[in-house]
Amino acid sequence: MFPLSFLVFIGSFYAFNPTIETGLDPSYAFGLNYIFAHRIPFGTEVIYTYGPLGFLYFPQAIAHNFLIGVVVVSLLRFLFIVLFIYLGKLVNSSYWILHCMLAFAVSSWFYLDFVFVGSVSICMLLHHLSNRNWLLILGAVLSITALFVKSSFGLMSLSILGSYGIYSWVKTKNLDHVSVILFSAVLFFLVIWLALYGNVNGVYAYLVGTWQLSVGNSSAMILEVSNNWYLLFCFAACFFSIPIVLRQKTISLLYLISILALLAAWKYAFSREENYHLKFFFDYLLLFSALVILLSKPIKIVSLALLVLSVLLFFQSMKATGMYTLETQIPFDGYKNFVRVCFQHKTLLKEANEQSNKNLQPRVLNSSIIEKIGTATVDFFPWELTYVAANKLNWQPRPNLQSGAYTPWLDENNAKFIASNKAANYYLWDMDKPNGGVDCFDNRYFLNDEPHTIFTLFNKYQLLYSDSEHVLFKRSERLNFDFIVEGDEQSGEWNKWIEVPTDSLGIIRIKTFFKSNFLGNLRKAIYRDAVYFMDYKMDNGDQKTYRIIPENAVNGLWVNPLIERISDGLKGRKVSEIKFRCSDSTLVQPTVLFKWQIITLAENQQQKLYGN
Repeated sequence: MFPLSFLVFIGSFYAFNPTIETGLDPSYAFGLNYIFAHRIPFGTEVIYTYGPLGFLYFPQAIAHNFLIGVVVVSLLRFLFIVLFIYLGKLVNSSYWILHCMLAFAVSSWFYLDFVFVGSVSICMLLHHLSNRNWLLILGAVLSITALFVKSSFGLMSLSILGSYGIYSWVKTKNLDHVSVILFSAVLFFLVIWLALYGNVNGVYAYLVGTWQLSVGNSSAMILEVSNNWYLLFCFAACFFSIPIVLRQKTISLLYLISILALLAAWKYAFSREENYHLKFFFDYLLLFSALVILLSKPIKIVSLALLVLSVLLFFQSMKATGMYTLETQIPFDGYKNFVRVCFQHKTLLKEANEQSNKNLQPRVLNSSIIEKIGTATVDFFPWELTYVAANKLNWQPRPNLQSGAYTPWLDENNAKFIASNKAANYYLWDMDKPNGGVDCFDNRYFLNDEPHTIFTLFNKYQLLYSDSEHVLFKRSERLNFDFIVEGDEQSGEWNKWIEVPTDSLGIIRIKTFFKSNFLGNLRKAIYRDAVYFMDYKMDNGDQKTYRIIPENAVNGLWVNPLIERISDGLKGRKVSEIKFRCSDSTLVQPTVLFKWQIITLAENQQQKLYGN
């Protein structure tokens, strides 16, 4: 078994690439590598969708990250292959060639995400067949490791682990297996945490933050996409008829312990129906289909046809959205990747370093900014973190790393950090993309994405320098705001203009409370939320529209003045009326509740703005 597993492992070896790139997603890849190399603690200083071991998803040549990443990821991938082939041997050894082919296809298609989910599923299935408790322990270890890499993988793996524990409890009428799972998971979590940081500080904040990021991602990242529900219904009918057709207990168990993970993958994919989100569920579907084939004894033509049809139907539904444009072919260059990483690593690292330097050239700052920052700590808005690598800066990250705190808890946690003495001395705001530094992706407004965070930044920091591409804020002992006056709760209606209070010497925000009805809550639980908008009408009649995150609207949406360039400081266009809209009014309560906030400027800020 091990020689076969090793051959599959070599043939499907991953194409590791330690090159540093710039942009939204590549930027946090660099950030996670930097954070691990510099032992910046999660929970107390960082809370992100990826965990302390998130760099394993894209190891780069920072300190020993690349070597650690290659070794750990390769071991995890090899373990998955061994478990996969072993399960196949246990169920039906006569199909060993098919099992090896499936292992090769699956491990060539995935990198690390569904290696975790697949390995935990297989451990539970093997325990069901052999009743060996070390498999429960291994499943718990893999689930916790997945949680430390990325919250979505970890929570899916833990849901499979927990579902099997409940199944075992109901079946055996005792808590022995549940106890093994819980003890192993808690113990291994503490072992990793203590190995990384030497204490348990931040554990609670890390776990709460992981949950907050998971639940907040759905409404924050929504894209309104039209689906072909006929194709999706046919897919679901084929997919869920398989255990009925096969009538095999082990396959039924696979469906039972995976149902929560499937729902999580479904919600992740359909909250933002585009390339990698759609591929997330499609990948799980491929893994699940491979496991069904592995467990089939014998393999029936009807069940195989249903599996193939369900995969094709879902793939066609992805294409029908017009949002899926990725290539869908299995790479066959694993052996070359193995040779390059293991025997040509010096050349690989040299070429990657040269390409990284080229990629970072546009992020080299002018001498004026570099001289002002010096060796002081600095952080970056909204999301470009590779300024650190390009300029050798002393980076002090805020908890969420990049703009876009999805829930009030995350927003408040971020704001507390920025208000504390741990925060960076300087904040560099990149105005290149988006234009003016205020327009976020999906037509959101950065000042509304995380209201408490922005309020704290504008209150504690002074605008020190600006040019056409950057704005530099410096921490100041003097606050920019005196106090907030909050009005009584009022009510309004969807799609109707609300008059903005007039206050020439203050900043006006609105705390808004949107409530879903029963239908809206049901749809949110199994599919996705509606999309919310706020329209701004200027005093000259011009209008602007921004998407808003409903959860964070309770912290205060920025209304007046409407800042259009971060370099303008607190100056902006005067807004006379606002209006709230929803993509589907049948999902929400007809009344919108809100409170006005008027933020009084400190005397020094009034003098800057109005000269009095």
